[in-house]
Amino acid sequence: MEITSHITLNSFIACTLEL
Repeated sequence: MEITSHITLNSFIACTLEL
C-alpha cells in the first residue's frame, strides 16, 4: 500500500517538476 502511494506521489512530483 505504502509503495503504491509513494509511486503515485513521486509521479505527481515528477509531473509538477516537468511543468
